[in-house]
Amino acid sequence: MNFNQTLLGFAHESLPEWPFMECSAVCTCSLRCGNRVAQKGATYAIEVFRTCDGRGWAVRALRDIRRGAFIGEYTGELLSDTEMARSERVDTYFFETRVGKSLYTVDARLYGNFTRFINHSCHPNAAVAMVIWEAQLEKLNHICIFATENISKGDEITISYGESWWKAKVSERLQKH
Repeated sequence: MNFNQTLLGFAHESLPEWPFMECSAVCTCSLRCGNRVAQKGATYAIEVFRTCDGRGWAVRALRDIRRGAFIGEYTGELLSDTEMARSERVDTYFFETRVGKSLYTVDARLYGNFTRFINHSCHPNAAVAMVIWEAQLEKLNHICIFATENISKGDEITISYGESWWKAKVSERLQKH
């Protein structure tokens, strides 16, 4: 699936599970092509702040963000399945991605950018999508955050962590008791 931000009109429920394919160096299109969005990096002013309600850190927009806009790429330490199996890490900041046919985990617990502070909401205004922009499909699926609705200046940016995250949390708590 190709991605063109100027035509993007998705809702949270309709984000595909497969990666968007952005234009790359092998394309004949211009560097200003509408199908080169996430690879250009974040362009919106974002602030990480401490919430007043005890939820911890959060992220808010410092200017209006329009629906469909690229907000940022989730970054962190890239760990192989083998490294994860040996690890005792708690999965609070994990996202899984693929490099070719291999599964990797991006762990933003110690390293990452502002996206690791985006909180969960049952009514999110952003969502996660995988994006590829390297020339070969064997390259990394980038974990990207896009606005699923217009976000006003000062609004907190939120995503849904997904059912598997919540199942893991419930399982973790049950094991402690």
